[in-house]
Amino acid sequence: MSQLLLALSCVSSSPRSVFKLLAPHDVDVHDFEVTGRGLRTLRDRELGEALLELPDSSVVLAERVLETDSRLAAAAAHAAELGTPLSDEGLLACFVAQAMGDGAAAHATADEYVCTLPAAQDSALTMGERELALLPRCYLRATETFREVAVKEHASCAAALEGTGQPAPPLELFLRARAHVRARSVGFSEDECASYRLQPPSPLLARDTRGTRRALMPFYDLINHRCGTRTLLVRTKQGAWRLHAGCAYKRGEQVFVSYPQAG
Repeated sequence: MSQLLLALSCVSSSPRSVFKLLAPHDVDVHDFEVTGRGLRTLRDRELGEALLELPDSSVVLAERVLETDSRLAAAAAHAAELGTPLSDEGLLACFVAQAMGDGAAAHATADEYVCTLPAAQDSALTMGERELALLPRCYLRATETFREVAVKEHASCAAALEGTGQPAPPLELFLRARAHVRARSVGFSEDECASYRLQPPSPLLARDTRGTRRALMPFYDLINHRCGTRTLLVRTKQGAWRLHAGCAYKRGEQVFVSYPQAG
């Protein structure tokens, strides 16, 4: 499981861990005046040049969790037998919650995903009553609905885990992990799954109605959006994920992605 956990650790690590891991790519995290936190290149880049490269083992899909985590695989199988299969987002949330709950020491080799998570959690799932009271009514209702769905998903995951004799993550920890999966994972459409040659979806998991599958991809979620293709994500035959420049970048410029292109 150590290869898969390369994407999940350093829960309490400092931003220096992120910079250290990004340094070989000549990019770093920077706070831009207009767009906020994002990724910038530390040298000039030509059109088509690789900006980031990740080993295939560090991109975490639910199917890979099932292959490497016997506890979560047993829970997913139990839920499927009962006719209430878990979603890929729910399973990934359990995986993230497990890493967060165990602490960095338990996953010393997993530096690339959780270490990029922000320290303050001000998501729709974890806001307090004072913060929620400041939201417009339409946002408040959407937040309430989102939380209701996530709470039900926690109940399903908890039942599956407890049904196989395993402890379930506390609700608030699950909600925190679920918020990260929802907001910071990469979605792949059915066509993209075929293009990237992803393994078939597991029959143990519930299928998304749109056919979207989600994956935890270290560092990719740090890149801000701008309309128009400024980058191109590819998966090589050698088993690496590369983000190529869709235009020329000057040293110090912010790197952008187009969210629709990434699902």
